[in-house]
Amino acid sequence: MFAKRGAPGVGLDSRLKQVNQYILSKSKPNSLTNPDLLKLLKDNQISEVYVMGLLAEGCIKATENGLINEDFKVVVIEDVLGSKNAKKLEFTLNYFRQQRIKTVLSSDLQ
Repeated sequence: MFAKRGAPGVGLDSRLKQVNQYILSKSKPNSLTNPDLLKLLKDNQISEVYVMGLLAEGCIKATENGLINEDFKVVVIEDVLGSKNAKKLEFTLNYFRQQRIKTVLSSDLQ
């Protein structure tokens, strides 16, 4: 388990800039299992979602699949993904590319 409630390092990184009042939690790999997230996206007519996070081969892949199943366009920010190791990260990035998921670098977004 990567993040256990109350463990050191769990929570929002202090370098993040909060741009709205929304902080949504999840307890399963696919972030869309939190119904509030899916409702927020649909209510705001969001059609494209940029994805990044801790475990590319786990939560990121599950969330990406969930978003695709809900007809969202997905963009994965590849240089802000974590992984158990470099080999798994490269395998997962190749999987995204094979699924025609767009991948970008964070520097491409500035």
